[in-house]
Amino acid sequence: MMPAASHSNPATTYDITITERFMADPSWPANLHLNLSKSNWKEWSFQLKVQCDNLGFMKWLKGLLPQPDAALHPKAHDI
Repeated sequence: MMPAASHSNPATTYDITITERFMADPSWPANLHLNLSKSNWKEWSFQLKVQCDNLGFMKWLKGLLPQPDAALHPKAHDI
């Protein structure tokens, strides 16, 4: 009977890819820029939330998605 072969391969780790997305959307008012002196936070924030919801980022931004495991996905965990 032959002994079982031992494998010395390191554990496989996967990096989660974080994708950058540009929010070029014609529905965003062209002149709407965050300007604290104009006190336009509410309007700017509302537009940003609408855009993020349309792109599917709200669960991520609200912290509803679990944080990636630091041992398995160190880069994603740090992000």
